[in-house]
Amino acid sequence: MFKSLVRTAAVAATLSCSAAAWAGCGLTITFDNDTSREITVLEIDAKTTTGTYQTVHRSDFKVGPGRKVAKAIETNAGCALPHNVRAKYKIGTSTKYVSKGPIATAVDKKITLEIDN
Repeated sequence: MFKSLVRTAAVAATLSCSAAAWAGCGLTITFDNDTSREITVLEIDAKTTTGTYQTVHRSDFKVGPGRKVAKAIETNAGCALPHNVRAKYKIGTSTKYVSKGPIATAVDKKITLEIDN
């Protein structure tokens, strides 16, 4: 019985540590549209400095000309790691990307992406 309890506790501790290791990092990204046209943000991607981009926000939203819109996201890795973020957006008939990073996410939880093309 004692061995079974020890094994159960060890498995629970391992699962708990694994879940913590895979927890994302909460960030607020402000989209600053300095253009004279409305943009539509199509998706937001994030990655660690050694990883590959993964989409972390898929809901389209609009940012009017000369306006700012903030969105809260959760990345795909913990805040202890530096991150890169990028957003895919549409302006007129063109689809473009804006990116920033690496960001020291353990310190900087608020990021501004400037749209000025």
